[in-house]
Formats: sequence, C-alpha cells, structure tokens
Amino acid sequence: MGTSHYYKCEKCGKTVTASLEDVSGMNSKVMAVKCNDCGEVSDSTIERQTDWNNETVTLAPSCDKCSSENVVRWDQSCPKCGDTMSDNGIAMHWD
Repeated sequence: MGTSHYYKCEKCGKTVTASLEDVSGMNSKVMAVKCNDCGEVSDSTIERQTDWNNETVTLAPSCDKCSSENVVRWDQSCPKCGDTMSDNGIAMHWD
C-alpha cells in the first residue's frame, strides 16, 4: 500500500501532497517529482503491472498537473520559495 503525505513550507505557506520516497501499491509504483515547466510537485507513476500477463511496465516520470516529462525527483524543497518543506502527516493510503 502506498502512502502520500501533506507537506507545508513554513516560510511561504505553500502546501503539497506527495510521496517523498518511491512507494508501491498493488499494481503501481510512484515517485514524487517537481516539474521544471509548471513548477508543481506531484506523484508520477513510474511502474505499472499489467492485468493480462502480470508483466511490470516501466514508465517515464511525468508531471501529473501538466503532463510534461521535464521533471526531476522531488527533494522536499518548496516549489515556490526553495525552503525545505515539513511533513505534516499522512494525506492518504492508496493501492
């Protein structure tokens, strides 16, 4: 089961919901990315298990907000001001 957390920047107040570590659910694996185009942070599906033959397919990381593949692994820095964001607890569990 995957888990996403709430993150908040104490300096500017920006909030983000993401999984800091690579996390896996029953059929997929995600990693948090920061988009170099729109500047947002989101979870990107990087592996998916197919239903028909149980094969794992690797996917290119992309932004969940604008679909750009111009992304980098999120390092917990605020996408607005660059300060380190604080983990404010679990936002959701997912499969």
